[in-house]
Amino acid sequence: MTQRFAPEAAAINEGIARSGRDADALRYLPIQGRKGVVWTVLLDARTAQPVGFVPLDSF
Repeated sequence: MTQRFAPEAAAINEGIARSGRDADALRYLPIQGRKGVVWTVLLDARTAQPVGFVPLDSF
């Protein structure tokens, strides 16, 4: 994800660190809310449980 969204690498790395998991153990899911608000949810790759959020439009 940091390669695809290199300008946002700092925010992505911060979200990964807060999740307490290695980047390889995560997947991401873009979420769009009302009024155009977009975030990216970090998911545990094994359980698909949300473990963090990043203020990033990853669509």
